[in-house]
Amino acid sequence: MMPYADAASAAPPAEAGVLALLLLPTVWLLIYTAHRVMDHWCQTTHQARHKGRPGVHGALVCLRHAAAVTAGQGVAVLGVAVPLAAVAAPGASPITPASLACGLSVTLVSHWWIDRRTTLQNLATALSRAEFYQFGAALGSGAYALDQDAHRIMLIPAAVMICAPTPPVLATTAALTAVACGAAVVLARVGAGMDADAQVARALRE
Repeated sequence: MMPYADAASAAPPAEAGVLALLLLPTVWLLIYTAHRVMDHWCQTTHQARHKGRPGVHGALVCLRHAAAVTAGQGVAVLGVAVPLAAVAAPGASPITPASLACGLSVTLVSHWWIDRRTTLQNLATALSRAEFYQFGAALGSGAYALDQDAHRIMLIPAAVMICAPTPPVLATTAALTAVACGAAVVLARVGAGMDADAQVARALRE
């Protein structure tokens, strides 16, 4: 992997942009596959049972799980995408230490937030998806479907950051992602208030 300055001097911006576009679906597929493997094959029973529990213990368990998923994604990118880019266009790879770190940071933070469970449940409530969230059970539940959809969505900006051909593209994607994530957090808090109001209303009716 090369710093942006070296990569830019080694290849015209247009070439770097084309390579980034070609790499983007490959990188997304790699980090998605790693996500699936780490989320299902490598997650411990303890993590699955405790990562959504309230308090410091649940948060730390969830962090360890999210870190393991992120590590697997990093190995996938470094082991496949980086060598592939080096062979396809020597000296012109858009994947740099900075872009990889930014992209993996998105997956780490978003995976942790989504897997805390009440956060995603509250977001679903704010978006009028509470009933669907409660539908079904285990891996066939609405909660699981929304969980996986949320992870897949967050892998898009992560992949764009990893493949960002220039610092402005990386910075712009990071800024837009931060705004979107901030909006999700705000909506989740709104959803938490809506759920609390609904519980009070049910209690009064009973």
